Amino acid sequence: MQCLTSKSWNTLERRAPEAFTHASRIWSVYVKQAHSLDKNLSGVAVAYINERDYVDITDPPLSVLVPVLLAEAFGVHDIVKVEKVVLASLAIDNFSHLLDDSTDSAPTSFPGTQSHLSHLLLSRATAAFVSLSSHPETFSAWFDRYLFETMTGEQALWCHRNAICEYSELDYQFMANRGSLVCICAAIYADISDKWHLLAPIEKGLRDAAVGIQLIDDLLDWENDLRDGIYTQPLVKAFKKINLEKALNEPTAIFSELFIAGAADGVIQRAAGYFASASCHFEGIGATGLKLASDDLRKTVEGMLSSIQDARASGDIRLSHEVMMITKTIVRMQH
Repeated sequence: MQCLTSKSWNTLERRAPEAFTHASRIWSVYVKQAHSLDKNLSGVAVAYINERDYVDITDPPLSVLVPVLLAEAFGVHDIVKVEKVVLASLAIDNFSHLLDDSTDSAPTSFPGTQSHLSHLLLSRATAAFVSLSSHPETFSAWFDRYLFETMTGEQALWCHRNAICEYSELDYQFMANRGSLVCICAAIYADISDKWHLLAPIEKGLRDAAVGIQLIDDLLDWENDLRDGIYTQPLVKAFKKINLEKALNEPTAIFSELFIAGAADGVIQRAAGYFASASCHFEGIGATGLKLASDDLRKTVEGMLSSIQDARASGDIRLSHEVMMITKTIVRMQH
């Protein structure tokens, strides 16, 4: 999946420098440790980490920033606990991506290993979270719920594999459910701080942000999704004007429909709306850092839309280059 890097966190870095610096430091340590794994482990994890473009230690991804910002929202200031939550979050994130890769039709550089490694990461993350819990039975119930929602959301969206059908509002809810794993971090902080009343509004904000991120990811990853028969919302919009046979034989027709004819505009606007909604949920409970991050996500995709529209209006045949320049601020994402 795709993710905005710290180059996109202009407001967050300026107005929440302590959280941003802390996330950057944890990320730096993690990447250095990850690149040393091949000295004492099987190298599969390292290969996977490298394949997901974990190369810039100055750019903490969302799966590092969000647990740090959630700690702020719940008033958890114990650095050791926050670092444990971040590392558990990274394990959960990689578990999710490895599981996705194991079900993709495209071969990988290490076939047959993703499922085993994903279960190892889930086990490690579970142990880390439970060790932090003051109310293990309560936390475990939330943990199970988020895993179940992620599973059912993913299962429901499989109807769009190898079948072209419109996306309903229910499908967007399934997208939100599929992003439920990030809520595990919120639940452990609610447990640690005993501020369970904050969990519901934070859940709503995280789910809205997850949908916005998924929409942008799908828009930027349309070529791979087309190849794999995963007909995401951007592709379905393009298929209104282009039949599947033409799309498969002339993939540039999809690009033209999305970015030159303008089908992508609605996708980006919808994503920006989800980021705005997330920001409102976070603002309502005084979660300043999470609100700033949501605002930065919204401003970044709005800037993306503006750049595309400017290139289109100018008739610049380098529109494809313009889009690629925008996506250079985007790297493999974890939620």
